[in-house]
Amino acid sequence: MKQAAAAILCVLCLISLGVVQIRTVKAQYQGNIRINADGSITPISVPIVQSGNTYNLTNNIEGSITANRSNIVLNGNGFSLSNGLLLYEVSNITVNGFVITGNQFGANVGYPENGDAEDGILLSNTSNVMIVNNTIFSIWSIWELNGEAFNGIDVEGGNSNIITGNLILNDATGMYFDNTQKNLIINNNIVDNASQDDLGSIGIWFCDASNNTIYHNNIIDNLVYGTAASNGDWGGTPYTPNSANVWDDGFPAGGNYWGLQTGKEINNTGISDSPYMIDSKNIDRYPLIRPFTSSFLANYEQEIIPPKVSVISPSNKLYRDANVSLTFAIDKPFDWIFYSLDGQNNVTINGNTTISNIAYGSHSITVYANSTFGVIGVSKTIDFSVVKPEPFNSMVVILLSVAVIAIVIGLTVAILYYRRHQKPEN
Repeated sequence: MKQAAAAILCVLCLISLGVVQIRTVKAQYQGNIRINADGSITPISVPIVQSGNTYNLTNNIEGSITANRSNIVLNGNGFSLSNGLLLYEVSNITVNGFVITGNQFGANVGYPENGDAEDGILLSNTSNVMIVNNTIFSIWSIWELNGEAFNGIDVEGGNSNIITGNLILNDATGMYFDNTQKNLIINNNIVDNASQDDLGSIGIWFCDASNNTIYHNNIIDNLVYGTAASNGDWGGTPYTPNSANVWDDGFPAGGNYWGLQTGKEINNTGISDSPYMIDSKNIDRYPLIRPFTSSFLANYEQEIIPPKVSVISPSNKLYRDANVSLTFAIDKPFDWIFYSLDGQNNVTINGNTTISNIAYGSHSITVYANSTFGVIGVSKTIDFSVVKPEPFNSMVVILLSVAVIAIVIGLTVAILYYRRHQKPEN
């Protein structure tokens, strides 16, 4: 089929680029594995090496892994897992570096005995779980089987999980969230998720799941972008029932890249001036005009970091002149500068200047610089004093002058006396 061929081609390209890394081994383990609440592994002879609270895969696994222990790290190390990773009522877990594959359309499609959909990664009533740098692809179902699709990542209940840096590719549904909140979904690639029968496929689907935050994701070439079809529903059921989430991190951080975003770019920030409307309660106010990359992140960090303002003069000392030089250095481009003397109204300046007619006494000054992205940097507050110069004392000058004259006269007299009384040589 065209979609399957395209997905396989896409995976091959990602493998060649190093985004997807599947380690090859001579033989792989077959069977399901469980990490028990006490930390033990069932069965005993499995390709997992335990080191304290860290569990490392050492081979591909044709089967599933179920974790019932909290406070652990699961490292996939680039090995593949064919039947999903399942976490039940656990917390403080990191899942890193797994390659999770599913069944291709028309082959070995089915549901577990409990009737739940087969997912790439399932978080059931978990909290503080981090899903980072995993690849999940080809998690498929036949829609007519019982009306449920398989999900790349499925979050059921729980809260405060972090999903970041993952590639979710060619699954029936990229991510599904049900009755869960306070999850952070950032910097994921959610690509080409579309069910074979053109039903129920979506990039991200929320159901009774509010107060989640989603930004810096690339949600590209899915059958349905975001959480709602173009006509607002599917089969009479909204994609975001009772859900209201945050889809950006404000400006200039931005939101998500949706693949079909229109509008004009705002000042070379990579952000569109046209919000992406998911529905009335879900709006990406600052969608990205281009796919999110590490270079965007570097630029974003520069945008949110305020300018560093270093005041060179005045310094913490006494000045005997009421006109004091104000000099400073700023480490990045800026639009405008101003200073505040003694907490008074701000005074806008174009650069280094001199502040005239400063009153005698103690003072403080703070310099501000507004970056080209509208972030204001603030210098340290400098304390200094201007003191009244001592008055000119004419009497002191006269006395000094008389003393100098007297010394000169005395020296002259002494020299003359010496010369007159010096005996001539024979």
